[in-house]
Amino acid sequence: MPDACGTSMMTIHRFLSCCGVVLVSVVGCASHPKGGNDGNDGNGTVDYRRSSEIGAATAHVDADGAFTRTNRDGSTETGQLSAAALDDLQSEVDQAEFATLEKQYGCGGCADHPVNTITVHVDDAEYKVQAEDDSGYPARLQPLIDRLQALLQEPLP
Repeated sequence: MPDACGTSMMTIHRFLSCCGVVLVSVVGCASHPKGGNDGNDGNGTVDYRRSSEIGAATAHVDADGAFTRTNRDGSTETGQLSAAALDDLQSEVDQAEFATLEKQYGCGGCADHPVNTITVHVDDAEYKVQAEDDSGYPARLQPLIDRLQALLQEPLP
């Protein structure tokens, strides 16, 4: 016969498990604004950091396209990706095939090359890769790096 604490813990565990399923479902639906089933349904946030000897800049993109960037001078700006830009970003995340990438390409900043650090959430998994410029990382990662660098550099509307 379980004690009161064991029963309560089991009930809480079941409740939280149910909430987790609902949360995953909501994030999955929100991640693709058109609601289609084209393989992007599980994409979530994207975090990007470009660091070099002169500083670092970062970008965070939410599943709904809202983004925040922090410039090298420490200033912060926010914006919203268009539906088309968000679709392109999610497509490039998918094309990079994060599950098959190494965690690091290059020596992680030991040389004088800038380092691109990308963290993505796809379905229930988080993937992080560090790709140093000129380190021979897979070509399928380049379009995503180019898009994220542009997000750091382009003026906001």
